[in-house]
Amino acid sequence: VFLYLPFLWIVLSSVSGDTPFFSLGNLIVIIIFSLFGFVTVRLYKWLIKLKAKSILKKGKNHNLLGERELILEESRIRIKGEFASSEIQWGSLEKIAEDEENLYLFTATNQAIILPKRVFSGEEELIQTKNFIEKETGYSFL
Repeated sequence: VFLYLPFLWIVLSSVSGDTPFFSLGNLIVIIIFSLFGFVTVRLYKWLIKLKAKSILKKGKNHNLLGERELILEESRIRIKGEFASSEIQWGSLEKIAEDEENLYLFTATNQAIILPKRVFSGEEELIQTKNFIEKETGYSFL
């Protein structure tokens, strides 16, 4: 939103005839807001990394990271790890999505079960699994 404000201001001031479109003042405003946007995005990414490192340093986090065995059943997803196991009902998923490498089953806005596509024996098994997940959740992969 902040990156649009200087352009809106420049267009409105140019239309009203107060200042020419390519004035020194307009150029300064564009540079300042562009730098602000660049720094803000970099700072936000750095803070996320810092927070993640802080979380990982606390405790052993055996259940946070690592490989799991996922069993997709008609009514639920069973997850078995080295130190714990859990069950998630299909209805509790918020959304499902995919990218080139993974399938994501979101249990919250910022938390997901990640199924790497490399674990499937082939394209047919991947498609069958995606169809099963879509049927059980009522969602479509984004």
